[in-house]
Amino acid sequence: MKRLLLFIIPCLFLINKAGAQSSDTLTNSAILKMVNARLSDELIIDVIGSSAVNFDLSPGSVDDLIRQNVSKPVIEAMKKSSGTKGTAVPSRPDTGETLTSAKAGDPAAAVAEARPKVIAQPAPANISFADNEAFGYVTPVADLISFHEKEIEKFMASVDEWSRHINDLTASAKKLEEEIRATEKELMELKNADSKSYSGNILAIMKKLNEQRKALENARAEIVKAGEKSASELEKISKESIKTAGNKYSDVSQDIKSFDPEPSGFVKGTPVKQTALNISENINPFFTPALEIPAWHKNKIREAEKVISQWNEKVKAAVTKAGEIDGKMAPLKQKLAEYQTDQKKNKNEIATLKKQISAVEKEKKSLIDSIEADSRELAGFYKQENSDIQKILDQRFADIIENINYAFKTNSIL
Repeated sequence: MKRLLLFIIPCLFLINKAGAQSSDTLTNSAILKMVNARLSDELIIDVIGSSAVNFDLSPGSVDDLIRQNVSKPVIEAMKKSSGTKGTAVPSRPDTGETLTSAKAGDPAAAVAEARPKVIAQPAPANISFADNEAFGYVTPVADLISFHEKEIEKFMASVDEWSRHINDLTASAKKLEEEIRATEKELMELKNADSKSYSGNILAIMKKLNEQRKALENARAEIVKAGEKSASELEKISKESIKTAGNKYSDVSQDIKSFDPEPSGFVKGTPVKQTALNISENINPFFTPALEIPAWHKNKIREAEKVISQWNEKVKAAVTKAGEIDGKMAPLKQKLAEYQTDQKKNKNEIATLKKQISAVEKEKKSLIDSIEADSRELAGFYKQENSDIQKILDQRFADIIENINYAFKTNSIL
């Protein structure tokens, strides 16, 4: 014990003397002094965590710290605490007495000053989870919203292109129909004008009418041909869409399953981004059945939003529970750090605290296990979705293609 005091007291003197602008503020110089005095990383990090700091963490200064054997954990602790204005001095958990600076010539006080100071953190209260964000292992579900939106945009771009082409062909056919009706009317008036044989004018108009009718037949055949081409392209889109959707849902399932179950990382949410979808319903009537696809994607978006809302509640409960557990753990570790300064004297107390800490650790592990079970359940849901949506899309595309082909072949809309 005497040797320990002889080692700690000079180190504390060096730390306090090198403590930069004031005795209460740590600087790069103080850290280097502690490293050169061969204090453990754990003790240095505890001192950083319980002190006001004024570190120079510019790239050049950090490189200098590394060159002088300052470890990565210590540098990370410096970065985390950088900018701290001051840290309240904790009280001893067993007495409530405030820990004061070591008095000159008081070895016991010096040892007390060197004890790790772990301040208990209260459990988070009234955690606010935004409605338009996904949290924790629910985060990957948010990707499905942007996925379905992109699928709608891509699909409707093809439908709009087909529709414009058919509209042009249909407009030409309708113009021919109007011309034919005008020619038929003109011809009928000439025929009914007298009882004579058809004049040269009448014969010329009859020839013109036949040409117009032939042109109309060709226009309608062109429409059917364009329709068949569109249906063929739709079949290719169908196969690609089914494959893409299956892969996406499989990826989401894997991402959920592999998400880090540590609830401390769940508090920061991922925005659920939505864009304004431009779905024109003024498409050519031949392609009206195709609107079933964007409608299906819209429904999947609503389903994803519902899943996010429901499962966010489980994540919120897990984060709250984790906060409560951490709140119980902090004072136990603080007491243990106090007692470990004299392990022989506080042997029984240390043993009791270790049992209590072990019990809390088991509680935390149980929570983590529960979180992992929830994430596996959600991952399993989307794994099944992967299989289901491929069958559903295959069925819907087949029905749409059949209806479009029927409309074109029968000219039922012209």
